[in-house]
Amino acid sequence: MRKVMDHRQLEYFLEVCQEKSFSKASKNLFISQQGLSKSIQTLEEELKVPLFLRNNIGIELTPYGEELRKFANPYVSQHQYILSVIEDMKAEQKETLTIGFATGIFDLLPPDFLSGFILEHAESNIRIKSFTDDECGQALLEFKLNIGILPAPVDFSQFDSVFSQRRKINLLVGKKHRFAEMSSIRMDDLVNERLISLNTRTSSQDLLRDICSRHNCEPSILINAAEIGLAGELVESGAAVSFYAGREHAGLGNVSTVEIEDLDIYWEFHIVVNKKTYHTELAREFIEYACRKLMS
Repeated sequence: MRKVMDHRQLEYFLEVCQEKSFSKASKNLFISQQGLSKSIQTLEEELKVPLFLRNNIGIELTPYGEELRKFANPYVSQHQYILSVIEDMKAEQKETLTIGFATGIFDLLPPDFLSGFILEHAESNIRIKSFTDDECGQALLEFKLNIGILPAPVDFSQFDSVFSQRRKINLLVGKKHRFAEMSSIRMDDLVNERLISLNTRTSSQDLLRDICSRHNCEPSILINAAEIGLAGELVESGAAVSFYAGREHAGLGNVSTVEIEDLDIYWEFHIVVNKKTYHTELAREFIEYACRKLMS
């Protein structure tokens, strides 16, 4: 059954009642007079009663029209009030953006990467969560995150990469280490060195372990990416050296990086979104911000 008395029809009806003229009412409503007449005619057909009497002087309400006007006024007012309340709630509601990142990723990002965006959007609700690589991807698939920052490889059948960057794996050494004065070394130079590496299972880490095994310099200290501070402490003290693909100055002290000539391995990360996710305005702003920040 077709519904009658659509709120817009009632708004049109009340405007005609106010102006007592279809031409004046149509101008106020910014619609054609033909469109207004058609709307009133449809309302009359749905109610099966005439609402206006048309004569040489103009128009006037029928008894049915008079009765409808009594109820239409509060109905339209209530409808407008409800819409205004909802709009006010939407204006007050902070938009939420949830960003997930795999542990250890922040060594590859600028120091003010997230804080800069948060400060620029102080009115928004921005949530940051840390995961293992697999957990971060799963959270994206379950729509618990808007954006994820993941190391390669990425499943491009399920995720879209909106930005990617890679850094060559070098050697991190203390300022007093014998390697610190060298512009570069070779893998064979690492034999008998106390070597630190990540214990995460990624394609680059697996390849790195294979290369170390071939050169008889397997890492003796394996740490989680979240324990990068421990690696920095050990390197700074001269107790060990470490593979490293982070920023040149990532909050570490008296250390420096040295190129490994015959080690051509990169640590790559991607900023990704679920292919099935709707991107909010805030998410699009973050993507634009991230690309700008990381390319500068």
